[in-house]
Amino acid sequence: MEVGKGFGTHPHANMEIISILLKGKMNHKDSMGYSTEINAGGVQIMSAGSGLFHEEYNIGDEEVNFLQIWIQPKLQDIRPRYQLRHFPLENRKNKLQTIISSEEGQAHCWINQNAKLSLGAFDKGSQVPYPFNPVNKCIYVFVIEGSVQVGDTILQERDAIGVWDTNKVELNCLTNAQFLLIETPVNQK
Repeated sequence: MEVGKGFGTHPHANMEIISILLKGKMNHKDSMGYSTEINAGGVQIMSAGSGLFHEEYNIGDEEVNFLQIWIQPKLQDIRPRYQLRHFPLENRKNKLQTIISSEEGQAHCWINQNAKLSLGAFDKGSQVPYPFNPVNKCIYVFVIEGSVQVGDTILQERDAIGVWDTNKVELNCLTNAQFLLIETPVNQK
């Protein structure tokens, strides 16, 4: 997002909307009364539920780079809510850090869905196993920076792969790498 540009006030309903700020600074304002500033390492979630309005703009002096992930909610028409947490890169070096979970807690954001999102920042040569219960679940691996191998597939920056019908994924970091893991249900009702 260019300096001074953004998304004017617009509506959402019945969607879990996750924004992960990779670079820059942006604002968030919504009809629930929140007015926050998000910096690199910031993760926000809006449970749009029965409906809300919001806007986001680049308020810094450099381009904003962020990921926005939309996940269908488990429950419809809940009361809208907003959460913001910070996950600085230096705090997640060579480890997976849960940033979003279906379990409430202070260490991550809570989502209205049986899903889990984790950020990793690993050194070249690291092998990162990720076990999970494969019943109605899949894993989506998105490479933010660097090069990662998943099975026989090599992923470069901004590449992604979905994996299912297994109970474990192993990521091999071919370079220093940052990535996002999204564990989410499939075949939702």
